[in-house]
Amino acid sequence: EKDEAKDLMNLFQYSVHDERKKNVSKHKILINGNLYSSNADYKKNLKKYLIFLKEMKQGRKIPVKIDDSIRNLPLATMRNDGNDYLIELFNNDQTKAIAFFFNCIFFINPEIIENLISTNQNNSKVIRYKKNTELFYSENEVYRKFRFSKNRKKNIKKKSKEDNLYIFENDKYIKVILDSTGNNHISTLISEHTKKRISCTNSDYQNYIISHIESNPNNSYKHFLTNIVIAPRFIEHYIDKNLKLDNKRIKVILAYLVNKMYSLKDDYFVKSDEITDEEKEFADSLIKNNKIKFI
Repeated sequence: EKDEAKDLMNLFQYSVHDERKKNVSKHKILINGNLYSSNADYKKNLKKYLIFLKEMKQGRKIPVKIDDSIRNLPLATMRNDGNDYLIELFNNDQTKAIAFFFNCIFFINPEIIENLISTNQNNSKVIRYKKNTELFYSENEVYRKFRFSKNRKKNIKKKSKEDNLYIFENDKYIKVILDSTGNNHISTLISEHTKKRISCTNSDYQNYIISHIESNPNNSYKHFLTNIVIAPRFIEHYIDKNLKLDNKRIKVILAYLVNKMYSLKDDYFVKSDEITDEEKEFADSLIKNNKIKFI
């Protein structure tokens, strides 16, 4: 049994050297993410399971201690809004909750944005896939539009790899590249200019996510660092759905902040008539009181 466990453990042995060499795993489990971190997780969980089996074989019972403070808690009732459980942590004070939320959100430093824009690196022509975005390819010197079909996304990816993908902007066809994952381009830019890795598979920071202010930007100008913030996963839902806290919309405030901090056009992400005076006052107070955090 000991040898079998050792052999099993060896199947998940995957080193940094293996990762650099792009070696395949020794086992046959399909892994879509990062092989190094995924194999390490499998190995860690396998160790825990082997310890559990050993203790069970020895007849040990796993002690379960229930604290009186937990034992005496009333049975929870299902809220109409599941997010209410989170707000209860702040004694239902939404003013405190929204202040806490923005204390956890990180922006890209404006100096980095200014440098990239001044050197024209924001004009990268990398786009995210969006169903209703009109995309074209060239065939015999004629631009043809991708029709809506079952294989539309697959065909678009193929043309992107062939360097034959275009959008139509300002009365001309412009060559673009499709972001392979929707966040790969952004993750690369963050890593290059902040020396920090933020991604779903291989990140320096756990349970953070790249959150888009405009969820599906339909042009390459908006698939850029001006369009993102780094937020804990538990806040992502509020940003993605533009939910309200203290009668203020989270995403609208973020859009106003990046417009102002990065000196973008007033209507770049949010038009002046789309934000309330209360939301604007809150956003301005964050800037005035140095409450904005940068990665």
